[in-house]
Amino acid sequence: MLAQNRRQRVSQRKGYAVFNGRCSTLIQKDDQTFYPFIYENYFQTIDGVELGTIFLLKEKITAVIELKDESKKASVKRNIENTIPLFEKIIFLKKIPRDARHNSKIDYKKLRLLLIRIKNSSA
Repeated sequence: MLAQNRRQRVSQRKGYAVFNGRCSTLIQKDDQTFYPFIYENYFQTIDGVELGTIFLLKEKITAVIELKDESKKASVKRNIENTIPLFEKIIFLKKIPRDARHNSKIDYKKLRLLLIRIKNSSA
């Protein structure tokens, strides 16, 4: 299950600790907690995806995706829509901002600012 209710903050499975990501990135909506780290790992298993995460934008759970290959955009979108129907919007970016110290980690502050600018320019 990719979402859990608020009472299930600590995840344990048969004696193993399960890491769900940073607390600062958790999304609370409709009495559920969504863990971007879990989705980030899932997105990387999709053919054509370089990096992806989820955000709450305008109260909509939004997938944010960076592609390896722009020609796979339609198949990636279809894959996400068919596999995880909870996303109310999917945004494709040319490049998701990375943390300067760890190029593989997402810079969530810069990404949030970028998404706000995109939202404001399309309004």
